[in-house]
Amino acid sequence: MGHRKFQVRIALFNRREALKLGTASFAGATLLPGCDLLSLPPLALPDSIPETSSNEDFYVQSAFGTPDLDPDSHELVLRNLGEEVGRIDRATVNSLEARPIEHTLQCIGSHPGLLFIDNAIWSGLPFREVLNNLGITPATSAIEMKFQCADGYSTSIPSSDLDGDPGDPEARALWLVWQMNGEPLPEAHGAPFRFLTPGRYGTKNPKWPVELDWIDEPYLGYWEQSGWSNEATYRTCGFVLSPPHMAEIEEGTVQFLGAAFSGGAAITDVEVTTDGGDHWEAATVTYSPGPHIWTLWSHSWTPPGPGQYRLQVRVAADDGTMSHPNPFGTDRLGGYDGGMEIIIEVL
Repeated sequence: MGHRKFQVRIALFNRREALKLGTASFAGATLLPGCDLLSLPPLALPDSIPETSSNEDFYVQSAFGTPDLDPDSHELVLRNLGEEVGRIDRATVNSLEARPIEHTLQCIGSHPGLLFIDNAIWSGLPFREVLNNLGITPATSAIEMKFQCADGYSTSIPSSDLDGDPGDPEARALWLVWQMNGEPLPEAHGAPFRFLTPGRYGTKNPKWPVELDWIDEPYLGYWEQSGWSNEATYRTCGFVLSPPHMAEIEEGTVQFLGAAFSGGAAITDVEVTTDGGDHWEAATVTYSPGPHIWTLWSHSWTPPGPGQYRLQVRVAADDGTMSHPNPFGTDRLGGYDGGMEIIIEVL
């Protein structure tokens, strides 16, 4: 994302990461969680947010870190009710003609202090097509797909996610992808291949899969056993990506930049308030391709004078849902559903 392209790095931490983490940047300094106050040059603010995030800037989150594996020899074992029915490796997917799909991923733990949402052009195929190519038919009695991954992570999704909802043209099917923004999938993002599960948070988009079993009983994975949502469906939310919370800004016109997302529902409205919600103004939508892809927005505002101001965003989707007025959201373990608020200091 363009709002994170900054070169200053101190103690393995740079401006791009500071904005990603939503840390407080003020008076030429940044306060990091668990760190001392670090003196940094004034923060340069971007003019826009790129429509797609680069592989280097795309957020990375996993339960146990990136595993040490050889992508060329890595295999995914496919099972029906425990019985092996096939295997997939890099040679398998490289023999197939990949198609591009634009798709946004958001971490279920994202919130105003952790801006883990990004968009990319992935390449692969609907997983059903991969299975058809291998002559594999999932067990008809299966109710879930259980994933085991090379890092020790596990999760499950309904078997119906394989094909999506035939009655809903916006309901995408499960995809297996092996390229990201025109390059082989990076190791941190799941090389040699990973799954994209439309409509569900990153917890349901397994990386480095080693086993997929169609099972006939419910299964709770790693995060789900800790109380995180098992359904993990995306919730309507709005983020302010620039300027960062508690930024000090010179007097004049302020350019706010942000993103809105609602998974399989399309964002229809983005509004901002600078007076605590007494008045709302429509933001300018700069990118909004439709469901499963983030909406980017901007808003120019001239403060009446020096002082401290609050800006909050609210968004609505075409399924009738809206971001919650609580800027911190309503359910930490269910996914962020708030309209983010920031405070800025105008000098």
